[in-house]
Amino acid sequence: MIRRSADRPDFLAPFLHHEFSCASRGALVAAYTALSDAPWVESCCVDLPRLRLALRLSAAARRPMTSTAEWLRRIERIAQGLSAQR
Repeated sequence: MIRRSADRPDFLAPFLHHEFSCASRGALVAAYTALSDAPWVESCCVDLPRLRLALRLSAAARRPMTSTAEWLRRIERIAQGLSAQR
C-alpha cells in the first residue's frame, strides 16, 4: 500500500493491508481462489515471480472481528500450502 504525505495515518486499522508469502505457485493460486469467498477484499495484487499475494481489505473490515481474523488465518494456511482447516 502506498501512502501519500497528505494521507493521515490510520493507527486504528492495522489489518487493512496484508501480504502473504506463498509456498508454491499452486498455493498462490489456491489462496487467490479462496479470496473470492471474502466480501472484505478491496483489491488484490499477485507477484508471481516472488510468490507473494498482497491484499487490501475494505473499510468494513477495519476493526479486527473474529470472522475477519479467522479468515486471514485460513488464507495464510492456504498460502503456506497447508490445509485450510486445522
